[in-house]
Amino acid sequence: MISKNIRHHECSICCDVVEENAFVNLECGHRFHKTCIIQWFLNNQSCPLCRQNHLQDFIKRNK
Repeated sequence: MISKNIRHHECSICCDVVEENAFVNLECGHRFHKTCIIQWFLNNQSCPLCRQNHLQDFIKRNK
Protein backbone atom coordinates (compact mmCIF):
# COMPACT_ATOMS: atom_id res chain seq x y z
CA MET A 1 0.00 0.00 0.00
CA ILE A 2 1.30 3.47 -0.89
CA SER A 3 1.07 6.16 1.76
CA LYS A 4 -1.19 9.07 0.89
CA ASN A 5 1.45 11.44 2.29
CA ILE A 6 3.98 10.54 -0.42
CA ARG A 7 3.54 12.59 -3.56
CA HIS A 8 4.69 10.91 -6.74
CA HIS A 9 5.23 12.97 -9.85
CA GLU A 10 5.39 11.48 -13.30
CA CYS A 11 7.60 12.83 -16.04
CA SER A 12 5.25 13.69 -18.90
CA ILE A 13 7.98 12.99 -21.43
CA CYS A 14 8.91 9.41 -20.47
CA CYS A 15 5.94 8.61 -18.14
CA ASP A 16 8.22 7.27 -15.37
CA VAL A 17 8.08 8.37 -11.74
CA VAL A 18 10.31 11.36 -11.00
CA GLU A 19 12.44 10.84 -7.89
CA GLU A 20 12.96 13.89 -5.69
CA ASN A 21 16.64 14.26 -6.60
CA ALA A 22 16.32 13.69 -10.35
CA PHE A 23 13.92 16.36 -11.54
CA VAL A 24 13.83 19.87 -12.93
CA ASN A 25 11.01 22.33 -12.29
CA LEU A 26 10.41 24.78 -15.11
CA GLU A 27 9.23 28.33 -14.39
CA CYS A 28 5.65 27.25 -15.19
CA GLY A 29 5.83 24.67 -12.38
CA HIS A 30 5.88 21.54 -14.53
CA ARG A 31 8.38 18.87 -13.43
CA PHE A 32 10.43 16.54 -15.63
CA HIS A 33 13.49 14.31 -15.42
CA LYS A 34 16.50 16.49 -16.13
CA THR A 35 17.71 14.16 -18.90
CA CYS A 36 14.26 14.13 -20.53
CA ILE A 37 13.84 17.91 -20.59
CA ILE A 38 17.39 18.40 -21.89
CA GLN A 39 16.58 16.09 -24.81
CA TRP A 40 13.26 17.91 -25.33
CA PHE A 41 15.01 21.29 -25.46
CA LEU A 42 17.35 20.07 -28.20
CA ASN A 43 14.40 20.36 -30.60
CA ASN A 44 11.94 22.63 -28.76
CA GLN A 45 11.99 25.85 -26.75
CA SER A 46 8.78 25.46 -24.78
CA CYS A 47 7.35 23.35 -21.96
CA PRO A 48 5.93 20.08 -23.35
CA LEU A 49 2.71 20.61 -21.38
CA CYS A 50 1.78 24.29 -21.44
CA ARG A 51 4.02 25.48 -24.32
CA GLN A 52 5.43 28.44 -22.38
CA ASN A 53 8.89 29.33 -23.67
CA HIS A 54 11.45 28.28 -21.03
CA LEU A 55 14.60 27.37 -22.96
CA GLN A 56 16.54 30.56 -22.14
CA ASP A 57 15.54 30.40 -18.44
CA PHE A 58 16.61 26.75 -18.29
CA ILE A 59 19.98 27.53 -19.84
CA LYS A 60 20.61 30.43 -17.43
CA ARG A 61 19.72 28.35 -14.35
CA ASN A 62 21.78 25.32 -15.40
CA LYS A 63 25.10 26.87 -16.42
